[in-house]
Amino acid sequence: MNRLQERRKVINIYRLARKVGIDYINIDLMSGLPRQTVNSFVQTLQEILMLKPDTIHINSFWPISITPFARSGHQLTLTDLEKRRVMNKIGYQSISENCPYIIERDGLEKENIQIYNSSKFNSSLLGIGYGAFSHIRGRLHYIKKNRF
Repeated sequence: MNRLQERRKVINIYRLARKVGIDYINIDLMSGLPRQTVNSFVQTLQEILMLKPDTIHINSFWPISITPFARSGHQLTLTDLEKRRVMNKIGYQSISENCPYIIERDGLEKENIQIYNSSKFNSSLLGIGYGAFSHIRGRLHYIKKNRF
């Protein structure tokens, strides 16, 4: 997907962000990526849970037409969709059992702090990693498209 994230870099950036005083960190975890296995998903989730972020979003991989995956003619199979469903089920269950306070479902169970702070206080948001969206006080927008 051209969005490789080195575990060590992600963990180091997370710890550095905490060290410098960033007190709200959300981590997005993709489920159902090509070549991702249920075991690799669970291993990544366990590493994320050990970091104790403030929230975790599990995002299901769904390739839109402009992604390299779709442009190269690939499509998700029924097997891919079932694997993604299993990953999501395991992910939400594991989070609920181990750290129920960090799961965020777009305001249904926990206030969506990112959206709330951005709209109410015109606060800034720093996204780290490929495709991450950042903005400063809602005016200067930035999307990370290249490698670190």
